[in-house]
Amino acid sequence: MFASSKDEIKLIRGVRGEYSILSSSSSLSMKQAVELAREDAKRKALEQAFGVALTIWDQVEISSKGESFNSLAVHQTGGEVIEFKVLEEGNYKSDIRSVETIFYCVANVRVKRMEQMKSDFKAEVNGIKSVYYNNDELLFSVSPNKNCYVNTFLLTDFGEGYLIYPNYMEESVMLEKNKSYNFPMNINSEYTITKDTDAPIEVNRLIFIFTEKEHQFSQQITSRTEIEKWLALVPASERFMYSNAFDIINR
Repeated sequence: MFASSKDEIKLIRGVRGEYSILSSSSSLSMKQAVELAREDAKRKALEQAFGVALTIWDQVEISSKGESFNSLAVHQTGGEVIEFKVLEEGNYKSDIRSVETIFYCVANVRVKRMEQMKSDFKAEVNGIKSVYYNNDELLFSVSPNKNCYVNTFLLTDFGEGYLIYPNYMEESVMLEKNKSYNFPMNINSEYTITKDTDAPIEVNRLIFIFTEKEHQFSQQITSRTEIEKWLALVPASERFMYSNAFDIINR
């Protein structure tokens, strides 16, 4: 791949990425933790080379507890990784918490600044209701205007996050442009809406991240912060984001 005259290439040497897991509660495998440490190194290399632009995507909403909820801060680096060479990686036990294992990766990372172009990438999402009852099934359809992939997340009223699609029963597949896809894709899979508290109303949000290239998200259980970090590695011109908030009530 050759860069145009508008592109800028930098080599960041010896950048260190880390990711820690708690052995008592983490569902991540060692392979996934190593990959997350590598992703952290890539993100830090981009930030060191080109800095970080912080943008707030979507409006701030109010949760059922009266707190601000569901604004999404996107840390956009304005570049991409074009070469990644691991120099050293491994793991060690934390000196502070005995149950914490820290995975690390030291690498030389070659990155390229990209001219930010306005994208015509769009996708439609249909079928999401404004109100659900506890244990209702979640059904929806998506239709992109470009060949792409999608990661779908659920953010709860309390900031917890879940990767709904892809999952262990539904692998990531390329969505063809101008075609409609119904979810769940697997007839044996079910997305169930769960109300976690006795509060009259809980507010949840679905976030759809459509990307022209496949960018797999490795954590089934996650958080808004981890989603934001992952987004920073996806060029703005190669993604489309859609979100939809809904209430969960008792029958």
